[in-house]
Amino acid sequence: MIGRISSVILVCLLFIASLSAVEQVLATFDGKAQGAGGVHVQVALISEPGKAEAQLSISFDAISDMLNHYHLYAPDSPGLPLKISVSGVHQRGEWSTDAPTKIVPFDGVDYKVYKSNLIKVLFPISLPKEDSTVEMTLSYLACSDEQMCKMAVNGRKVTFELKGIGALGVQPEATSNNTADSKQSALSQELIEAHKQRASATGIAWQHPKTVKEVEAIIAAAHANGLTVYLDFTGPSCLNCQAMAKNILIIPEVRDAWNEGVPVEINTDYYTELGNWQLERFKTYTRPLYVRIDPDGTEVKWDTYFGPGDKDTFDKFMDFLKGGDGAQTGTGDNFLEFIGWALVGGLFTLLMPCTYPMIPLTVNFFTKQADAGRKLFPLAFAYAFGILASFTLLGVIVGVVLKTNIVVVAGSPWLNFIIGAMFILLGLSLIGVFFLRLPSGFAAKFGSGRMGYGGALLMGLTFAITAFTCTAPFAGSVLAQGALSGDLFRPALGMMIYASVIAIPFFFLAMSPKMLERLPKAGSWMNEFKVIGGIVEIAAAFKFLAISDFAWSWGIFGRTSCLGIWIILSLISTLYLIGVLRLPSDSKVASFGLVRCLFILFFGAAALYLTLGLFHVAPLGGIIEGFFPGDPAPM
Repeated sequence: MIGRISSVILVCLLFIASLSAVEQVLATFDGKAQGAGGVHVQVALISEPGKAEAQLSISFDAISDMLNHYHLYAPDSPGLPLKISVSGVHQRGEWSTDAPTKIVPFDGVDYKVYKSNLIKVLFPISLPKEDSTVEMTLSYLACSDEQMCKMAVNGRKVTFELKGIGALGVQPEATSNNTADSKQSALSQELIEAHKQRASATGIAWQHPKTVKEVEAIIAAAHANGLTVYLDFTGPSCLNCQAMAKNILIIPEVRDAWNEGVPVEINTDYYTELGNWQLERFKTYTRPLYVRIDPDGTEVKWDTYFGPGDKDTFDKFMDFLKGGDGAQTGTGDNFLEFIGWALVGGLFTLLMPCTYPMIPLTVNFFTKQADAGRKLFPLAFAYAFGILASFTLLGVIVGVVLKTNIVVVAGSPWLNFIIGAMFILLGLSLIGVFFLRLPSGFAAKFGSGRMGYGGALLMGLTFAITAFTCTAPFAGSVLAQGALSGDLFRPALGMMIYASVIAIPFFFLAMSPKMLERLPKAGSWMNEFKVIGGIVEIAAAFKFLAISDFAWSWGIFGRTSCLGIWIILSLISTLYLIGVLRLPSDSKVASFGLVRCLFILFFGAAALYLTLGLFHVAPLGGIIEGFFPGDPAPM
């Protein structure tokens, strides 16, 4: 017990001492200047009084233009990778950076580049005994994913002066070799760097822990220094998280408020332990979730997503960051959007031609029941309940299977890849590239020939089997969105709403069998509706593939490629509805009704809107930008 108390006291003293750490800018040059290669570089010295160990902090900011976001090549990449060498001072090790990288294929060669345009490199050194002139040599090349490159910088010399340890009153023997002290000093150094970065930062000085122990150590260290901790529970699969990061957290006022404390980014997609910790510690899976932990232990949460135009909510968010407690409102996920998704999915399924085989089955069954003198209301209720139960049961199964670490599972690159591949497969099926059919007579065997309540219930339960080709894409979308929300019961709720849209019309139609015979036959318009649904399904697949791409660093399904694909699909939809493009099973477009014109206008406008966003002529909405976790925030 005494040993533990002593350790805590020692840690606190170390962090209190570290408050005197100083970051001194030594050299800087502008990325727009001739020979700077479009990269703003700043060299600073991070040191603590009384210690000979120090670090050179070298920041590289590849300046983006209207059409391109630029990145530097990593050291082990072909081309002109980032190289740094120093002479005139003792080096205590190689330079390092925690900036993530990705692979960008071009002309048959895989280039390894940093994901962010802003990276920071730390170069450990020992301060010289006497005042000394240090020469740093830099080589780098800044290029976009499309290989639009700035001027190459090869062997640029940067010189600066370092004060000697004699002038600073540091004795060489004061340097400690104790491993524990070194680790503690490094953690303190990171916190101080984050705290001081607010004066000149172009981004938030995130800490990136991978375990609960690391998070707790950062919180303890920050509080020992009298600093507030800001936790950001996020992940690539969280659209609202990405939208907040790219629209709200880039605002200078917000960025500076985060940097006043210690900002900690917690990726619950990739780290199971952190996902569990969020639920156990804060009793929610909701994302985005921001938690402010003050030095006195006070905790305040924020879980409301909002856009940049919502000034009232923005002011409350700033109040939350600066120490207020009146901003704890909202649910953090767009619940109404999810409900709308489930309703629209049900409507699309209801109108799909694949649901029409249920019409003759229903007509046959309920006509026989009416002829036998049975009351149709309880039978129709059992039938509708069977439809509802079949899909809700599927949602419950998904929730139960994924209930452990549901956010981690939902953010899994494998799961997202499987969902994306399934959407493409089923979308192609709806278009007519191939057809997914059940074995002949399978659905009929379970959907007809039975009488009474049991038969009505069973026929409703087998609805999903009969209409599999059409229900799978839309039901799968609802299930996927429910799982990604992180709410254990969301998949079941989504399936219940989705199935209700289908079940209610069939309930009323089952009450009057003769009404079923009056429904319009599945003609050309219905096939067009199915084709457009298939195109939308394929477009939706790239939202999931982009998450897998980010995790596995493919460099294929990023912002540029996905927007390009969506533009092409929007144009194809527009031309298809106009009648320029037709399938063999389609008839010529004879007239342009209101509904057709509205769809033409929608897809044409979508193509134009996405094109303007692709070339940064006009900003895209936050949710759309949130589809691309590996790409920079909109300018």
